[in-house]
Amino acid sequence: MKKSLFTILIFVLFSNFLWSKIIMQPYLQAVTDSSIAILVESDSPEPIEAKYSIASSSATQLTAKSQTYKVTDNSAKTYIHRIYLKNLASYSNYTYSVSDNTTKYQGKFITAPSDVSKDFTFAIMGDCRSQTKIHSKIAEDIAQKEPNFSIYLGDLCFSPSYSAWKDEFFIPSELNLIANVPFANAIGNHEDSKPNTFAFTQSPDIANSEDLGYFDFYYGPIHFIILNTEVNISTNSKQYKFIKNALENSKGKFKIVAMHIPPYVAGGHGENEKLITISEKLFVPNNVDIVLAGDSHFYQHNLVNGIHHLIIAGGGAPLYTPKSKDYTLNSAKAYCYGIAKYSNNALTLEVYDINNNLLDTIQIKK
Repeated sequence: MKKSLFTILIFVLFSNFLWSKIIMQPYLQAVTDSSIAILVESDSPEPIEAKYSIASSSATQLTAKSQTYKVTDNSAKTYIHRIYLKNLASYSNYTYSVSDNTTKYQGKFITAPSDVSKDFTFAIMGDCRSQTKIHSKIAEDIAQKEPNFSIYLGDLCFSPSYSAWKDEFFIPSELNLIANVPFANAIGNHEDSKPNTFAFTQSPDIANSEDLGYFDFYYGPIHFIILNTEVNISTNSKQYKFIKNALENSKGKFKIVAMHIPPYVAGGHGENEKLITISEKLFVPNNVDIVLAGDSHFYQHNLVNGIHHLIIAGGGAPLYTPKSKDYTLNSAKAYCYGIAKYSNNALTLEVYDINNNLLDTIQIKK
């Protein structure tokens, strides 16, 4: 009897040692028409398993284990696991769950369409650092709009530290949103190109092990190009060559560039000459439709050389007072977010303030 109890005790202790404890609600990134990444933070490098299925047929459940992880710089070391779900059906609703030995986390998502005629919606938010009440309200409002995915424009937290990420970005309302809505982020100067940033975020280019912070992806007929304004972006840089190649070989009906620092802005931190050069040399000749940016904390719509330059930087950082230039169409000193809808060869982008008042509407038809 004593031997049996001892065996059971050893088994329980050994099982607990092997079983990773999940520290934070899992969340989604890197969505494509056939794959997605579930990111899970745990106290162990031991693989973590996810269960998933098409929502309409939950009886057919599949499993996938994390294949890679990164380590945060927290004093009590934690591990960010990436569970890649592959060979998914395009434009399909899925449910997933991730468990440890005490808690089960659940979520859902929809894959990107491979058919460019399908309708979809995406959200846009920037500079959600510092004021968590504002950030929380905007995250809740975005969730109510039920977007397929989101584009974030940097400055997700005030500093690159582990505590800043946890205290300012991974707040309950944001976690509830990104557990079901995958996001891509254009790195800002506050979180910067640092170890925690690359641990907590993942580009769709999962085959590339190099941390760059810039990448591109297609979602239906839209080609998204996400830039990193915190590393070299001059005309002789590796990033400039990436932008040039991506745009010159683009197959997107619409082209959207997202970055933290804007080329053109009236007020705030002012114009950026290096980015103006990139806009003139690459964005204009390659027919970019929209440039999304943050950094200057307000909403502003600038039209330059046929490109809509939108600053949507009211996610929670203290507001600045916008000014006006000859290219400025609309400005508002307001906490804000955007909701873009693609349908029937038209892209419509609406910008709302924190009270859900409509600030602006931009529509592009092709």
